[in-house]
Amino acid sequence: MVVVSNNSRGHRRNYVNRGNNDNKTTLARITLFLILFWPLGYILYQSSSSLRDSLSVSTRASTGGRVRKLGTGTPADTVYYAYVVYGRDERILQSVQSILDTEAMDLSHRSKESDMHTETLAILPVLDGVDDSVSSVLKQKLKHQLGPSSLPIHLLVYSQEEQVGVARSRLKAVEFIEMLASKSHISEDKIVLVLVRGDAVLKPKWMDPVLEALRLGGGGSAATASMLQYDRKDPLKLSNVISFSVDRSNVKKGLPSSDNLGSAVTFNYSLEPTWMETSNNNSRDSSISAGLAGAVSAMRLSTFQNFVVQDKMLYSPSSADMEIAFNAWMCGDGIDVLPDAKASLLPKDEDPLLEGLSDFETGRIIGTWMTEGPYSTIVVEARGGEKVSDAIEEVINDVKTRRLYHLSAARCRSFDWFIKEINTSWKNLVKEVSELKGGEDISNEGNTKSTPIKRYTDATDAEGKLGYIYDETWLRDSAPISENMSCGNDENYKVLSEKVQLAKPSSSAPKILCIVYTIEKYHYKISSIASTWGPQCDGLVVASDKTVTEPGLHTVNIIHEGPEEYNNMWQKLRSIWRYVYENYYDKYDYFHAGGDDLFLIIENLKYYLESDEIQSITDDVELFLGGRFAYLGNKNKIFNTGGPGYTINKRGLKMLAKKFV
Repeated sequence: MVVVSNNSRGHRRNYVNRGNNDNKTTLARITLFLILFWPLGYILYQSSSSLRDSLSVSTRASTGGRVRKLGTGTPADTVYYAYVVYGRDERILQSVQSILDTEAMDLSHRSKESDMHTETLAILPVLDGVDDSVSSVLKQKLKHQLGPSSLPIHLLVYSQEEQVGVARSRLKAVEFIEMLASKSHISEDKIVLVLVRGDAVLKPKWMDPVLEALRLGGGGSAATASMLQYDRKDPLKLSNVISFSVDRSNVKKGLPSSDNLGSAVTFNYSLEPTWMETSNNNSRDSSISAGLAGAVSAMRLSTFQNFVVQDKMLYSPSSADMEIAFNAWMCGDGIDVLPDAKASLLPKDEDPLLEGLSDFETGRIIGTWMTEGPYSTIVVEARGGEKVSDAIEEVINDVKTRRLYHLSAARCRSFDWFIKEINTSWKNLVKEVSELKGGEDISNEGNTKSTPIKRYTDATDAEGKLGYIYDETWLRDSAPISENMSCGNDENYKVLSEKVQLAKPSSSAPKILCIVYTIEKYHYKISSIASTWGPQCDGLVVASDKTVTEPGLHTVNIIHEGPEEYNNMWQKLRSIWRYVYENYYDKYDYFHAGGDDLFLIIENLKYYLESDEIQSITDDVELFLGGRFAYLGNKNKIFNTGGPGYTINKRGLKMLAKKFV
């Protein structure tokens, strides 16, 4: 018998009440948690579902039983293949099928005694820019075509609204391959990345030659061997890239043509890829090629990862392959064409290789790889000259100004080296285009033997005769009066002597041409400039509405459109800058222009211009330095105010002058 006292009952009731309260509190907390976080859970679920939908057309095909499950009894020296197949229509199905067929055939023909062990890590067909109905049909066809699984196939689909282009899609596919490699603990240097166009069909017996050429299974490569005779600056130790020989069919009739083997690729003056024959088409040895044939290419995954430049804005196959070619040659071991590694292109109405670069893509390539020498001018001229120059140069300037890739590419061999040693069809290019331009300066910025610049402006002498060339050195040897001035307690003198510290530029500091614009009634202001800061300039141009050549005053009347008035200042400056370009471009490094009421401390300006900050970029970008103003307070419209002046470098002057013609 258990006797329960009244006190015990009370304690029990309190315990039960506390339990009920705790339960209610817990329930409230759970409810609050669900209210706050159910949207996050829903988003995560949808994301994972979307990822499964886009990455898991998990079909496999038989490969003769030679492929083992990853990580199960796999030899340590196994090499893995990862395929990325980029396409936009049903032909991608045939490309994928050719991968499965050639894998099965190559593995079945490989000797059992062979020390080569290969497996397939992934096949990634990429459908880019297709509408939902097309992608749905292709998904179903892919599943039906491939049947029972034996190889890992993951389909990536980007709709018309999400279209990413060739370069970006490859980068995304490689990220997925990296994830698979990490999950399976596979060294990325043991993975062969195979890039396949969606209209290409692989032919059998390519696997072992590719392994040999990539130095993953013995042997070597022609490109690597040829690099020994060149200046070998290989900062990233990149391996070579393999380009499959392309059996180009008669594109209209679809008939194979064995004598039309596209072995190698070069680039013409407009940067369009063109076919070329190699020196050993009948040999089993590999040959070098300036570019990729584009149908199928292979490289170590680590080589792709270490490319110095990976521009995501290259949308076409030709532009993306061109960037790989420049990476491979200028930063790595080059490109090998393997006669035993073949592919054919499915019929089209035109030669599939000759899908040219857009002007936008051309600008991206030039701005990254062709920053030195006259090559940008050469390509623009070949692509149509003035019709396309503005569009292309805008892209080039954007790439350079934002310092996107060209500073990285500068670590590698130069484009000049590339055309002299590899793309040799360009050897006589500079001379030919110089003649084509009819005398316009297209030479290197520092070349003192440049071709004369075309003249579009003129000036009058003191008697009003045209053809006057102003002597900008008239004040150079005059000593500033300010050096011997004794101003006592003058507050303005204290600003110069106490509040401003004068720098001491080096003896090799850049040369500056100073430009002052004025009119005749303000000529008295020029004497102040001439007696203070003017002589510190390496040259001084005083642009006025009247030419005067008197002691202490030299001005020049540069002809311009419109009246001589403040509201027409734009036309006056337009002619001044063009006149300066035509007459003084080769003599100076920087050019500073401002009004007749400014005071310029040349010593400090030179000190800044020879700093590492400026010197590291001045040869690559157009500089426009000055006091920044926001137009009517709008910070999206920033400009350098004209009164105190602004400084531009040689590239900036050249760009302005060409725009002002």
